[in-house]
Amino acid sequence: SISNFNTKSVNYMNGMFFRCAALTSLIINNFDTSNVINMAAMFRECLVIKSLDLSNFDTSKVIDIMDMFNRCESLVSLNLMSFNTSLIEKFNAEFYGCKSLEYLDLSSFKTPSSNSMNSMFTNCAKLKFLDLSSFDTSKVTDMYGMFNGCSSLISLNLNSFVTSEVVN
Repeated sequence: SISNFNTKSVNYMNGMFFRCAALTSLIINNFDTSNVINMAAMFRECLVIKSLDLSNFDTSKVIDIMDMFNRCESLVSLNLMSFNTSLIEKFNAEFYGCKSLEYLDLSSFKTPSSNSMNSMFTNCAKLKFLDLSSFDTSKVTDMYGMFNGCSSLISLNLNSFVTSEVVN
């Protein structure tokens, strides 16, 4: 059990559960993430976990979430409603290979500091609906492979996308 972890002073949670490939359940609603600046690859390759509720996470100081859920292949439920993404520069491969996700609510995501969304949703093969109208892409230069392999998408809202700086 990790319910007694004191994470109040933690700055780096990057790779914390990386390659916990057999982990089937994880309850971390007691984590204090108010001082965390790096969550990159935090859950990367948690291959069989089906649900994560991160609605209690304070991400107001986080600057790196690249690969955060990369290859969470069995994930069907992901709650990110409290995520403050205003300082994050790179969203590269954040949901890469989340091939079981059918729905993802990213309405809390604001991205004014972002310059790269490379492979952000690559191989999210079951994702049917994606509303990215809250995204600010005015500084983004790299969108390479952003939706590659999203073969089930039937609705994609990119109404707010500004692509004038995109070169890749």
